[in-house]
Amino acid sequence: MMLAYSHLQRFQNCITRSPQITLSKKGKSSAETYPVAQVTTLSKIAAAHRFNVLPTDFEGLFSKEGQGQLLRRAQEAYGRTKRLQGIYLAQYVKTVPLELRRVILQVTSSQ
Repeated sequence: MMLAYSHLQRFQNCITRSPQITLSKKGKSSAETYPVAQVTTLSKIAAAHRFNVLPTDFEGLFSKEGQGQLLRRAQEAYGRTKRLQGIYLAQYVKTVPLELRRVILQVTSSQ
């Protein structure tokens, strides 16, 4: 799939404009941090090409749905291990956030 010229220009602007993507190290692992403006622009381009874009604040999705206590229990049980926290959350969550539910339904429905 090819990008429209206007999308290509916006994509290139995100890459060349400052502030740039930053890399932060935490122990042995590292994480990339993208400026909010870049994430917003790139998400719009991806959505225009029918890619599913999830919010970058995954924990915030569940907190907004009243699952904050469940998130805290996962963090207490598994520390900073996001994968294990996610498994715990998936096993015990009562309500899947709407934004995530939409993506799951779209991905699992027959096309």
